[in-house]
Amino acid sequence: MGAGFFDLAAFYAEVGALPKEHAALRQNLVRGLKDFFRSIYGYDRYGAETIFLLHDHMNLAHAYGYGAVRIVRDRRIGHPTRVASAARALSLIDYGSDSGTPYGLTTLLLYLARQDRLPVEHLRLGLIACAGHPRPFEAMDKTEMAEFATMVANHEAIPATEKLFWMHSVICHHGDRPGAGELINVTLGSDTTSPEDRIELCRAWLHSRQPRLTVEIPDDQEDPHATFVADRLRFWVAHMPSRPGGRVVQLALIWLVRLSGQCEQVIDEFQAFNGPHAEQLRSAIADVLLEHHATMAPDLIIGTVDQGILNSTSGATRRKFYRVGMTLLGPEYLKRASSDTSGSVRQWAVRELTKPSQDRQAVHL
Repeated sequence: MGAGFFDLAAFYAEVGALPKEHAALRQNLVRGLKDFFRSIYGYDRYGAETIFLLHDHMNLAHAYGYGAVRIVRDRRIGHPTRVASAARALSLIDYGSDSGTPYGLTTLLLYLARQDRLPVEHLRLGLIACAGHPRPFEAMDKTEMAEFATMVANHEAIPATEKLFWMHSVICHHGDRPGAGELINVTLGSDTTSPEDRIELCRAWLHSRQPRLTVEIPDDQEDPHATFVADRLRFWVAHMPSRPGGRVVQLALIWLVRLSGQCEQVIDEFQAFNGPHAEQLRSAIADVLLEHHATMAPDLIIGTVDQGILNSTSGATRRKFYRVGMTLLGPEYLKRASSDTSGSVRQWAVRELTKPSQDRQAVHL
C-alpha cells in the first residue's frame, strides 16, 4: 500500500475523474501537500515548486489525507470522484507505520458514510487506524464531530458495546480539545446502546479505568480483510485507554446522574473527592444541582452548595456554586461572594448586586 511514486494521470484514471475535474483535483492535491509541509515545518517551505513533489508524497497515507480532505469538500468535483478519492485514502492505510494513517481520516469516513459508501469493514478499518492516533478529529469542526458520533451510534451493523468501545477510544484520545462535549453528549445520550453500558462507561471515566464492556470480535475467517480487522480489534479491546480528560470526567458525572437517577448518591460519592480532576467534578455537581434541584431536598442543596464553596480551589468553580446558591436559595449568596478571596469572584458579585433583582435568574426553594 502506498509503494512507488505517485502519477497524476494514473490518479485521474484511478478515481474516474472527468476531464473538467482534473484542474480542481490537481489544485487540491498541491494545496494539501502544502498543508502537509506546514504541519512539519510551520511554513510553505517549497512554494510553487510543491507541485513537483506530488510524485514523492501522494502515495503516502498521511500526506495524501491532506489532499483528500480538500477534495471531498470541493463542490467543483462530482460525488463519484470525491468518493473514489476518499476510498483511496483507506487503501493507502499502512497499519503500524508512522505515516500510515491518512490525515483527516474521520472526515473521510464521515464523507463516505454520508454517501452511503462506507461498508462496516471499511469503517472498522478506519477506526482501528484511529485507535492509537493522538488527534483523531484533527480535520473536523464540532458539528462534524457530533455527526460522526451519531453515525457510529446509529450504525446498525455494529453491536452496541462495540460502538461504545470505539467512541470511548477516540474520545479519550481527543481529550479536552474543542468538540469533546459534543462527542460525549451524543455517545451517552444515544438510546442505541443500553443505559447499563453507558453507566459503566461513565463510571470508568470517573475512576480512570478501562470500561468493562463485552465486545464481540467479528468471526470471518474467509475474508483476509475481515481477519485483519478482527485481529487488531482484539488487540485494541485489550488495550482500551483508561485516562480520560477533565471535560470527559465532568460530563461523565452529569450523565451518570441522568442515566441512573441516583442524584443524591452520586453527589455524596464525589463531592469530597480530592484526586485528579477534582475541580471538574465539583463543577459538574453544581450543574447537577441546577438540573435536578426539583427532586432534591432543600437541606441537601444547601449543604452541597456550601461544601462546594468551601472545597473548591478554583475561583471559577466557587463562582459557579455562588451562582447556584443565588439562583436556588437566595441573594445572600451574592453577599458572601462579594467577600470571596478571589478578585474575579468579588468583581462578579459586585456586578450582579448592581443589577435589578428581576434581571437575576432565580428559582429560590
